[in-house]
Amino acid sequence: MSVEKSKQGVLVEASISSDDRVVVEYDVPPDGGEEVLQVENFVFEVPSRYVDYAVKVLDTLNESYPLFRDIFGVDLEHVEVRFFVPSIEDLRAGLEGYVPFEGEQLGAIHLNLLYIRGVEGFLEVIALHELTHHFLWAIGVPPAHLWIHEGAAEYMSLTVGRMLGFEKAVDMHEQSLVELAGSLQGNIGFVQEWTPFYTPPQGLRLCYSASYYVFKYFGDRYGGLEFLKKLFHHLSGVEWSNDTAVFEAFGLAAGDVDGVLNLFREWGFTFRDKLALTSLVLRAKSDAEAMPTWLEPYKAISSLTAKLAELLYYSNATGLSMLISALSLALSSTSPYLMGISIVVVVVALIATYSSYRSDRRR
Repeated sequence: MSVEKSKQGVLVEASISSDDRVVVEYDVPPDGGEEVLQVENFVFEVPSRYVDYAVKVLDTLNESYPLFRDIFGVDLEHVEVRFFVPSIEDLRAGLEGYVPFEGEQLGAIHLNLLYIRGVEGFLEVIALHELTHHFLWAIGVPPAHLWIHEGAAEYMSLTVGRMLGFEKAVDMHEQSLVELAGSLQGNIGFVQEWTPFYTPPQGLRLCYSASYYVFKYFGDRYGGLEFLKKLFHHLSGVEWSNDTAVFEAFGLAAGDVDGVLNLFREWGFTFRDKLALTSLVLRAKSDAEAMPTWLEPYKAISSLTAKLAELLYYSNATGLSMLISALSLALSSTSPYLMGISIVVVVVALIATYSSYRSDRRR
């Protein structure tokens, strides 16, 4: 390849195949024109020459927002969006977009400016991917569980992107993910070690593909976005240091805790806290203990069912343990009403008995 500079410009000559691309990195003086566009919760700071592209992105984010809000069960107050100019290193890494973690909050959605020239809709799909990170953060999913962040972001962006009519962009990206995931032959547990500070030896592309495979597997079998809605509900407030509880959330959303736990084992995920009580059992125990004594005998019954759930859990009867825990929680929450009904029944019975006694005396 040769590069020649002249007063008229820069001439680049190269011999390449039809699948290759020539990338030239250069600086241009700013045109001084920046615009700030706002649509509902989204604010896009963009150079004037790229306003049309920014409008398309904002329209996509705003149109999809009600669906995201319904699935995640939370609202976002303010999301900033901006383009970034990729470096040669970014291009080699295939960086399409990112959301920086800035201390206690997420930063702006950054979209790779290169993709304004990509397949129609691909830039919007990238924006949906990055939006998912904001919603995951809002329900408490930590960046350290990167396989959940990236797997959910890939699944949400492709599923919603297809719903919005970006089939060509979705098909192109999904095909790449599925092909790479297939090459792993189900050995995907390595993504459990993936964090913002460490990439497993398999590399980024396989990490993304394996993470997507997890969510696609469950989505295909358990209702797609409805499964995700249940999953995010169970993940809200989960103890993130307990991997077992995280896997159980998938099982609860699928309605098959035992089967899902076995599936994660088959995939090669590590259960670091095998004997740690699931959050549902812990809630059943704590709620039973917190019941006042005046709610006897319901307090005793609730405590007994919670202990039974714990025993079943340690006996690996996880599914039955979840059911008993749910019954214990239901009893704890409804016991004041049950006590009220019991008191009314007793009072009515006493009144009836007393009335009958007086009638007999009169005779």
